[in-house]
Amino acid sequence: MQTAVFNEKVRPLELVATKKWMDYSEAATRLLNTAPTTVVGIAAVLAYVGDNLESVGGDDEETMKEFLGTIAKAAAVLAGLPV
Repeated sequence: MQTAVFNEKVRPLELVATKKWMDYSEAATRLLNTAPTTVVGIAAVLAYVGDNLESVGGDDEETMKEFLGTIAKAAAVLAGLPV
């Protein structure tokens, strides 16, 4: 009986939560891989990452290296430096 209730009530919620987390993760990845085109954009994405570090790859060194590379390139372009 408990398994039937679980499958009917809890499992659908788990599936929705997993889907939403995957959607968020995909959006965060796109955000981290999109170069800002203004100084305000750089500030905004840095603030967002600072506030959400764990959920946007704070424990994943490769993800953070890619993100920092994206930000460094964006800052160089805005500063008129070679990329």
